[in-house]
Amino acid sequence: MGNGGVPVIAGRGSGVVVPTGQVIVSAWDKRLAPETAGVPALLAAAIDIAKCQWSMRVWVLQRAVKHPDATAPELLAREGDFPVHHALELAVRRVEIEDQFARHLPGDSAAPPLEFSPGEAIENMARAWTAIEADRQIARYEREHGRVPPDHGAAPNKRELEHWTSAYEAMVADLTAGRRHYRLPDHPTPAESTEDRTGYASLMDDTDLSDTPTRTRRHRVSDEQLGFDIDVEQTAWGKWVDPDRRAAQVRKFLDYAQIPRIPTKPWPEDSPELKQLDTVVERLFPDLATAMAPENADMADAFICFLGECFIKFAGARWEPYEWFGRDKSFYDDVNPMLEYGFDTDGDTAFGLMKVMIDHYDPADGGMFAGMAEMMREFAEEYAASNSDT
Repeated sequence: MGNGGVPVIAGRGSGVVVPTGQVIVSAWDKRLAPETAGVPALLAAAIDIAKCQWSMRVWVLQRAVKHPDATAPELLAREGDFPVHHALELAVRRVEIEDQFARHLPGDSAAPPLEFSPGEAIENMARAWTAIEADRQIARYEREHGRVPPDHGAAPNKRELEHWTSAYEAMVADLTAGRRHYRLPDHPTPAESTEDRTGYASLMDDTDLSDTPTRTRRHRVSDEQLGFDIDVEQTAWGKWVDPDRRAAQVRKFLDYAQIPRIPTKPWPEDSPELKQLDTVVERLFPDLATAMAPENADMADAFICFLGECFIKFAGARWEPYEWFGRDKSFYDDVNPMLEYGFDTDGDTAFGLMKVMIDHYDPADGGMFAGMAEMMREFAEEYAASNSDT
C-alpha cells in the first residue's frame, strides 16, 4: 500500500484501458505523495470503465455546446437526452464489475457484507468525474470567448469523487483483508469452484497466461494504460491499443526508416534523423489518399503507432477510443484512435494528425514530419510546465 492508503500495484493488463492517471489523480493529487501519484491502482480489481466514461464525456460536451449556460450537474440531469446506448453501456459495465468482484475478490464469507456494491462505487466515480470534466470544459469555453466562467460549484463534484474514491479504496482493502464479503448469489466461493481464475492477487506475481483465440493475454503496460489481470473478450479497440501490437508496429516503422530508436527528447530542427524522417514520410504519404489506400494500411498504422509513441514519451499522451464517424474520417474500419495529451489541451485523432501533417504543412518550413516534430517540442514544453506547476 502506498501513502494515503492507495494500493500501488506494478501489474500487467489485458489490453483494457483505464484512464486513472489523468482522471482521478488530477482530482485529488494533493492527498498523494509524489512517489505514488504516478502509479495509481485505484481500479485494479475492477474491469474498465473507460468506454462508458468516454461515452458520457462525449454526451456531456455535446450538451454543453447546445446549452452553454447550464451547469454540469444540470447537463447530467437531462436523462431524457442521454442516449440509450450510452446508458446501456454504463449498465453493462456495472454488471461486469459486480461479476468480476464476485469471482476474483469475494472476501471472507464469514465477515459482514459490504455496505455498497463495487459497481455502485465505480459508477458514482465515473459520474462525478464526468461532472468535473463538464465543468472544466464549460469554463474553458467561456474563457476562450472572453467571458468570466460562471461559478458552477466544482468543489462538490470533486468532493463526491474523493468520497467514492476513498470508499472504493476502503472496500478493496476490506475485501483483501477478509474484513468484508461480497458474492453474487449465483457464483460459488473460491473453495467451491475448481475453475482456473486470475484476479486481484494475480497482479502481484509474474505468471503469464496462455493465449487463447478469444481471450487477451497478460502483459506489462505503462502508466497511461493501467490494466488488470482478468479474462475479458477482446474488443476491436482492445486489439488496436494492445501495447505489444503497437510496440511491434513502432519497431516496424523505425526499421523501415532506419532509425534505431525514439530519442529521449523531441528531434531538434537541425537533427539529421529529422531530415531522414522527412524523406521517408514524404515518400510513404505524398497525399492523404495514398496514406489511406488499402495497400498502405499496415505502414500507415505503423507510422500512426510511432507518432503516438512519440507524443506518449514527450507529452504524457495516451490513446483513447473516440467516436467513429466513418471510414473516410479514420484510418481504421471500426476504431478511431485519439491522443489525449498529459496537459490541458484538446486531443487529436490519428486521422486529424495525419491530415494536418500531409495537407497543411508549409514546404518552406521543412518537410512533413518537421511540422510534427515542432508540435512535439511545443507539447513537451507544455507538459513539463504543467508538471512543474503541480
